[in-house]
Amino acid sequence: MFAWNTEFLPPHGPLQALAPSNAPPPIVSVDAPSGWGIEEGPRKMGDIEPLAPDMLVSLTAPKQCAWHFKGRYHYLGGRFVPPAIKDKYKLQLPPFPGTSQHVRLPPFRTDKPAEAQSAPPGQDTVEVLGSKAAEMRVNYTRGGLLESDMAQFQDDPMRGWAEWFRVATELKVCEEPNAISLASADAQGRPSVRVVLLKGFDSRGFVFYTNYNSRKGKELLQNGHAAFSVYWEPLQQQVRVEGTVEKLSEEESSEYFHSRPHGSQLGAWVSHQSEVMHNGREELEARQKELEAKYPEGSSVPKPPHWGGFLVRPTAIEFWQGRPSRLHDRIRFIRPDTNSTWKMERQQP
Repeated sequence: MFAWNTEFLPPHGPLQALAPSNAPPPIVSVDAPSGWGIEEGPRKMGDIEPLAPDMLVSLTAPKQCAWHFKGRYHYLGGRFVPPAIKDKYKLQLPPFPGTSQHVRLPPFRTDKPAEAQSAPPGQDTVEVLGSKAAEMRVNYTRGGLLESDMAQFQDDPMRGWAEWFRVATELKVCEEPNAISLASADAQGRPSVRVVLLKGFDSRGFVFYTNYNSRKGKELLQNGHAAFSVYWEPLQQQVRVEGTVEKLSEEESSEYFHSRPHGSQLGAWVSHQSEVMHNGREELEARQKELEAKYPEGSSVPKPPHWGGFLVRPTAIEFWQGRPSRLHDRIRFIRPDTNSTWKMERQQP
């Protein structure tokens, strides 16, 4: 429904049928609902109830009357802005392509002032932000992945990983392309996940370092299996890895430990990772000062016995490339154990 008239023109039958009291079908209004004042919003004219649209599409910018909109869906149609206007006023429009150039707006609340609707986090804020998640869309168009692309890695998919990692690193897709989401599970099968930094890989598998007494350290040692994934958004690529996990040798862990900055070496002693701090951050900082006095800059810091590396020996490596319509490419290399040969297969997206 669209109208700029200050009064309804006949025939009135269709408008009366769309009155809220008649439980009409969902109504979509463009810019300003019929019969609404541009500034004052809904108003009754004679025996005709004001419309109560379920969706409002504001053009260029919401009119003042949009404050009174109580429907579930409010969109700003950025594609209706002429390029000349966009350039003249230096408008920052949502970066959506083609006819999808629109953005969903959070609902206005007439029972709260405007400043209260974007201020302190609360249930309303959670609901508004939560509804936005459903509207987030990305079209995956950066490339495809064919079996012929990956056949060269049939005997050793670690070479495929190395190539993808090289590209992600050289293109600087993010500050830390070696940040992986590492998953572990306890004896009851309850999973946990966290981001850690991959610190090496070779023909054996993947290496990272941590506190063996931390939650992840205990779970990895108890379970003996691990999984991780990494997503490089600018490339629209993901790699998923599953495998067995074991401690690195003391020699390898010690060599890496002493290559770390002095402060990071002390940090491995300072933090009792995953334990509860009963006296706030102060106890952490107090322990740090004690160790800084004990091991000043330039002195040798011994490696803590509870700190070291893990090696993930892969039994599955999946290469994922985003594709349009969510029909992504997934090429996976699997083997039953770390002594067996690899098999390449394509999985459904």
